[in-house]
Amino acid sequence: MLGLRSQARGHKREGPTVYIVLGKALFHEDAVKEGGSGIVLVRDIDFSSTAETSLLPFHGRCHIAYVPTNGVVLGLSKFARLTKQCAKKLTSQQCLGREVAVLLQQHLSAAGALQMSYKEPQPQQQLAQQVTTASVVGCFGDQHSSHMQELIQS
Repeated sequence: MLGLRSQARGHKREGPTVYIVLGKALFHEDAVKEGGSGIVLVRDIDFSSTAETSLLPFHGRCHIAYVPTNGVVLGLSKFARLTKQCAKKLTSQQCLGREVAVLLQQHLSAAGALQMSYKEPQPQQQLAQQVTTASVVGCFGDQHSSHMQELIQS
C-alpha cells in the first residue's frame, strides 16, 4: 500500500505550480528575436508514471518542441523537470503529453508547442509494442505539423 501511495503522490494534491517548477529560467535572446521563427527542440527526455486506468507503472521517452516568441526561451533542463513533475500524477500517456504542451505554450506565450512520447512496452505484456502519441498546440496544429513530427522521429 505504501508503494502505491508514493507512486501516486502527485495525484491528490496540486503540487508545485508551473512557475515554481520552471523557476526564472526564461532567457531573452536577441538572436532568436531577430532571427524570426525558429524552433527549440529537446529530445530524449525519460519519464515514468502510473496509468490512471490500470494503476500499472509505465515508462517512456518524449521529445518537446516549441516556437518561441519575442526572443523568450526556456532553459533546456526545465523541459525534463516539467515532464517529470507532470508525470507524478496518475495519468495516461496522452494526457501527460497534452498537459506538457499546454503548460509550455501558456507559460512561454509560445506560438506553438509539440510533445511526442513513446511508451515502452511492459515486460509482462505478450504483444510488446511501442505506443507513440503526439500532442500539438498552436501553430503546430496546422497542416505542417506532420513535417515537424517526421523531423522529431528521425
